[in-house]
Amino acid sequence: MQKILTKKSFLKWVENLATYQIYAPVEKNDLWSYEIVTANEITTDYPNTVLSPKKITFPQREFFLEFNQNENGTPGIKELLPQENESVIFGVRRAITPIISKRIINTGIAASNCFLNPSS
Repeated sequence: MQKILTKKSFLKWVENLATYQIYAPVEKNDLWSYEIVTANEITTDYPNTVLSPKKITFPQREFFLEFNQNENGTPGIKELLPQENESVIFGVRRAITPIISKRIINTGIAASNCFLNPSS
């Protein structure tokens, strides 16, 4: 689905996303990367980011299992599921869809250029 917003309606639309985690490119020490922002911090004038927005849905480091010792001395394993947060990513240069992942289902992508996969 495609929706084009005017500059006037953009800020109001973003403010309606208050229940989502909002990610957008942010400059720190002359480098741009995706960070959690508020509606007023979103900029549309930025160069390419250091890391891709993929780091939001697929972090470089995650814990999936926790090992412990049960009361009877036997080893135990506990599955740790990643926390699912609804989020929106602004400033994506290219979005290739569909991305096959449960995590991406809870993530909206606001792209400046969006190319759909012709086979979908």
